[in-house]
Amino acid sequence: GEEVPWSFGDAAPYLREARQRYLQTIQSQPATEPEPCSACGLCRWAEFCEAQWGPSDLTNVHRLTRIQRRQLREQGVATIEQLAAATAAPAGLAKQTFARLREQASVQAGVEPFVLIRPQSRNEGLAKVPAPHSGDIYFDLEGDPFAGIPTLDYLWAYCDVAGNYTHRWAHAVDAERAAFLWFLEVLEAKDDEGGDWHVYHYNSYELTSLRRVAADWPEPHQQASLVARVEAIIKRRFIDLYFVVENSLRTQKGTTSLKLIEKLAGYDRTAGAAADAVARADDSIRAYEQFILSTDEATKAAILQGILEYNTHDVRATHAVHEWLFNLAATLAPDDIVEDDVEEYEQSDNVRVRIERTDELGARLLAAAKLGSGLPSGLSATGAGMLADMLGWHRRE
Repeated sequence: GEEVPWSFGDAAPYLREARQRYLQTIQSQPATEPEPCSACGLCRWAEFCEAQWGPSDLTNVHRLTRIQRRQLREQGVATIEQLAAATAAPAGLAKQTFARLREQASVQAGVEPFVLIRPQSRNEGLAKVPAPHSGDIYFDLEGDPFAGIPTLDYLWAYCDVAGNYTHRWAHAVDAERAAFLWFLEVLEAKDDEGGDWHVYHYNSYELTSLRRVAADWPEPHQQASLVARVEAIIKRRFIDLYFVVENSLRTQKGTTSLKLIEKLAGYDRTAGAAADAVARADDSIRAYEQFILSTDEATKAAILQGILEYNTHDVRATHAVHEWLFNLAATLAPDDIVEDDVEEYEQSDNVRVRIERTDELGARLLAAAKLGSGLPSGLSATGAGMLADMLGWHRRE
């Protein structure tokens, strides 16, 4: 760069003003407080902020966003108890949303471990849960987002109604595809036998992974067939119990995670568990990263055993939650269930144009990705493929 001389006389006024402003800021620091944001889960200050907020802060209300928290605080509603007693929605917050948040706050401020939503949708709540069947399967995956792009699902597992556990390890992409085919063929063989059985899972991760592996299949002539096969079996057999829980009950703890719901269902994963067992999903990711880095075979085997025990509990807990939800449905009165009004959605011209432009750009990026290296923009083939997949992220989410 070029060095430019400045006389002290020209710089001194600026220095004096900057020094004065700095001293004023130090001497009269404004009151500050932490604001929740999307990065809280990754921040090293998270525990400090949570301690400042305290257990009664609105940040602890299930499915309450930071924008909604700001709207409520502007109206003088700052705690769970105040929200539970609030009578009017703040400006900008829909009445239906306010009613849901107030009901959730009332449950969290109460003494009951959970309360059923009344009324609830026939197609989204407890009435949606099928009766247990001898052929039911309870499915769960363990994945590591750092072991592959966009992730690597390294453990594919399920149990039957008797608790018999079956699994496949997949420590590389080719092994992941083999495990995917294995599980898909297990389901299709059962499907051919008929019966009113289902595949139960908790949250959407399993569906996303099945669709991801099928859509990313390297042989184009097989890819379309696999996508169709996955969609067909999902439509006929899969039930997301997390979706049912979200639409049928509210918990005092303010969460609908499997680890809480399984306790309500009477499942105890601590019975006979080892002290160093994997306890949470993020623990399993850290454990698998240690497995990758380790060079000691005994250590690697112990790590995989810990993950396996954790996953075994997950699928068996999902089974317990299914039966519990089905039994809860019997406690609903006819007036507790409402029919869903089907609304026809028609895309606006602006939305259609945006989708078409996004699809066109995505097709161009995918075509560029197939060229491999040497793209004119300098973008790698992998980068082009990832960018194509990211284009529709906001619309999908």
